[in-house]
Amino acid sequence: MKRYITLSIFLFILLGNALYPQPKTISDNLFSLLSESGIETEIQLLSDSLSEDFPYSILFTSQTTNQYPLHKLCVIIPQKTAILLEKELVDFIKKIQNTKTPYYVDILLSADDYSPIPQSVLPYTPAGSATYIENLDTTEYTAAIVISGGIEPELSEKSTISFSTKGKSTPPNFVKRIMDSFTTSQTKYVINSSLLAFYRLGIINSDEILSYLLNQDIPTMHFTPTTNIFTGIENFIYNQPPVDNENWDSQYFFTIIFNTPFFVTEKILIFFVLLAIAIGLFLICFSLLFGRTAFFRKKEFTQTAILIPLTLVILFISLILGQIITKSIIPQYNDYPITSSIIKLIITISLYLIFARIRFFFKFPQTTYIYGFLLTLVTFVNIFIFSLCDLSFFFFFLGGYIIAYLSRAVKNTTLLSIALLAMTLIFVPILFTDFESLKQILGFINNAKVINNLFFALFLMPFILMIIRILVTEKLYKNNKISNYKKLIKQLVILISIFTGLIISSLLIEFIILKTNLNSQNIISVREDNQTDFFNVNYSKNIIFEKQEINLNINSNNNVIKYDISINSPSLIPIYDANFPYDIMTERSTALFNLNEYPPKNLTLSFSSSTKYTIKIDIIAYIQVNSNQFVKTRKQIIISGQE
Repeated sequence: MKRYITLSIFLFILLGNALYPQPKTISDNLFSLLSESGIETEIQLLSDSLSEDFPYSILFTSQTTNQYPLHKLCVIIPQKTAILLEKELVDFIKKIQNTKTPYYVDILLSADDYSPIPQSVLPYTPAGSATYIENLDTTEYTAAIVISGGIEPELSEKSTISFSTKGKSTPPNFVKRIMDSFTTSQTKYVINSSLLAFYRLGIINSDEILSYLLNQDIPTMHFTPTTNIFTGIENFIYNQPPVDNENWDSQYFFTIIFNTPFFVTEKILIFFVLLAIAIGLFLICFSLLFGRTAFFRKKEFTQTAILIPLTLVILFISLILGQIITKSIIPQYNDYPITSSIIKLIITISLYLIFARIRFFFKFPQTTYIYGFLLTLVTFVNIFIFSLCDLSFFFFFLGGYIIAYLSRAVKNTTLLSIALLAMTLIFVPILFTDFESLKQILGFINNAKVINNLFFALFLMPFILMIIRILVTEKLYKNNKISNYKKLIKQLVILISIFTGLIISSLLIEFIILKTNLNSQNIISVREDNQTDFFNVNYSKNIIFEKQEINLNINSNNNVIKYDISINSPSLIPIYDANFPYDIMTERSTALFNLNEYPPKNLTLSFSSSTKYTIKIDIIAYIQVNSNQFVKTRKQIIISGQE
């Protein structure tokens, strides 16, 4: 009965703080809830404040059978997510408390791991998780599971699993064991993306805690919260060996085929690359240097070899101009990534068709085979150029090479068109990444640097060469004049129809589907306002000989998210001590207080310094006005010395 009264009070407080829930209140109530449930926990103060006036993490550590005495698994649950799972969480911790685990299991209800302020405005590190990691003796045998729905979590029917961030991914053995445990316990889950191919390039949407832990070389799995999530994790803890991160292969290709996960390590990928080099070079050299028509093929190759650099240069220039024109046509091109990318491509192709008339100064052969050979050569080279960027590209470009090689002797326009379509469809799986990653890819295309446009030109080369093959087959690729105006007009009508269809389709997607997605999200804005009094500051000081003790009082009735305080004086040691952690190494003669988020309404900073020097105190406050609007405001206090 006592437990249910506690729960009722807990929920009442949460409802009362629904508009701006205070993490400090959440920390206190979670700690009380676990204590009332008979669970022994400890408070872990955040390292940038070391005060219970701020939110704090709550840590539970299991008893172990010492089967694996060196290993540790940490289950990290941000406190807002813990609220959603409070009943399931209590039952899970009780099971761990009553049944010894084969290795140490820490359950951390972390505080201050997410910030409502955008990273672009205020760079941020997950405070609760970072404090926990800093307090570990070693992370050598440590793995982590994160259960989180972000800053505003919601429960879902299936848990979404993520395990990659920019340049790094969780070891395959950890991922496999988690999947096996969830499958055998009938815990429903989905993978964040069926194709984790671009994390090396940073084109991936990953959770902040997951990114932080992986960058600390801690194997980590991230799950979105569900009511039965602990069933799968409990099954993993008691029935799977601990994670072996001594042989951590964090670079691999992962995909799901027919609901079966496949992991391809870099060693296997490199083997395939070397095998492709051997086979590809043999096929290319054999088709050019041997056979009864080898002499004529070599002659045609010398005549058409200039076409490769010529096409590359024209495409490169067209892409740069296409990007400039697209930005002038669509000033807010970043808001319409799909339409902007398609328009850039259309303008690029149109400019290419204009610039490509330079071919009239050259005498190119009109046999289709040599263009098929050039296409095979370019797709072969692209395998290695793009595999250097990311080995996961290997399979895509290998598929393009195989299609190009198989179609090298085809002379039928319909079959060549099908081959062109197949070359395009190979890259379609990229579109099935999650929405945020797709936006990053399209943004990467729309805001390409000069060198990136060169890579895009290389990417488009095979498609252009295939189109040239089709034109040669239709006898529309003459050196000096157009031989068949009817065919040309027909091709232009088809091309214009395709372009129009692409633009209309992209606009429909942009304005209907994507706008719906964007409307469901809050667009966060931060403005500066130093005129309005958002908080009050006063101080008192007590002088003892040449030392002064200062109490700086900051209070506000607004929803203050964070204070950044700096104290500057001409002395090399600006202050002697303080009641909060500070940094005097980053800036000369300055003490920096990077306090944690969600400070108390009345904050007192006590410090001591020399009476000889004048002290300048800068206070920056970030105030939450409503759910998606913030104000950055600043005040300065000067305390005169005896200089």
